[in-house]
Amino acid sequence: MDQSMIRELVDGFIHEVKNPLAGIRVALKAMGKQITPEDRHGRVIEDIYEQVRNINKALSDLMDFSRISPPNPSPTNIRKLLEQSLDRIQPECQRRKIAVEKHLSTNLPELTIDPRQIEQAFLHIFLDMVNVMPEGGKLIVRSSRDSMRHILMEFEDTGISIPETHLERLFKPFLSTMGRGSGVGLSIAKRVLDLNGGSIQVKRRGEEGLIFRIVFPIPL
Repeated sequence: MDQSMIRELVDGFIHEVKNPLAGIRVALKAMGKQITPEDRHGRVIEDIYEQVRNINKALSDLMDFSRISPPNPSPTNIRKLLEQSLDRIQPECQRRKIAVEKHLSTNLPELTIDPRQIEQAFLHIFLDMVNVMPEGGKLIVRSSRDSMRHILMEFEDTGISIPETHLERLFKPFLSTMGRGSGVGLSIAKRVLDLNGGSIQVKRRGEEGLIFRIVFPIPL
């Protein structure tokens, strides 16, 4: 089954589910207006409404995952792309009191990748890291090159760690592990990196946090 057929099936499924969900939301709002603050059924209605919102979010995530397009590559400055991505999450880092450390090499060659897709991948990873540091922490970003003609990037956080045996689950859509990797953000990041010739691995950072390691081969 090709990608276009999968996308068509997913879009059709989402359309069929979202329509009745919209009707349920309207009905819940109408019921809520009839409930007094003292009525115990009000809390039940709120809980149902919240679950409907969760289902809608899951459907939107599924749509995002199914609609990843083939890359449109062009020569890209990876340091600049990292800087742009970090600038976009800076307000949220400041709000959560997360310190950002950057150790970015200044002499990396350009990569022929889709800059829009790779920035999206970076943002999905950064947002997962930020979300597990609600009370503050540290986000460390490194980039370098090795002797084997690879560009290396490491994203390190001081948030929640997870058991070694659960690491492989992080990139599977809709599988959450101790608050990490929920939804499809990390799955989208991995798929986009694969499509652009890169790879990603994750390892524990001692008792707290994780380290995401991204590798791109340097073109000849």
